[in-house]
Amino acid sequence: MKCRGFSLIEILIAIFLLATVLLSLLWMNRYSHISSMDAYYEGIAIGAAQEPLEIFRGMGYEWLELYQKGQADLTKSAALTACPPGVWFNLADAKPGLYPSEASDLKRLITVTPVTSDGIKAFQVTVRIAPALQSKIDAWLSRDSVSLKSFVVDKK
Repeated sequence: MKCRGFSLIEILIAIFLLATVLLSLLWMNRYSHISSMDAYYEGIAIGAAQEPLEIFRGMGYEWLELYQKGQADLTKSAALTACPPGVWFNLADAKPGLYPSEASDLKRLITVTPVTSDGIKAFQVTVRIAPALQSKIDAWLSRDSVSLKSFVVDKK
């Protein structure tokens, strides 16, 4: 009589192959989740960095001169109140509803630097966004901070 079945070696090889496939699928799922969360929080950080750049472009060069000196009136709108010059500002301290709830785990630093080239005067505005303390954004964001720069040119 001939017995039909699998040998122990064949079963062990099959288990090894199935385990390898399963682990690679789990690893891909984990990496995909990490990448999507990183992109999500980076998008929130970029949005929080673009806001003051757009406001400052709209306000113009003359207003930015006052802002750099600390003489600009920031109390006219909630968005301007959330843009103090040269200090880290926790977005959690902004007016409720101004930013998405996830942005409350971020802080923002705005620096304004005068630039002159070929007789053209401008300000370089740099907005840096970083996680505030230990938070879920700090755990998921793959970089220490997100920075955006823009120039506001004197039209004279």
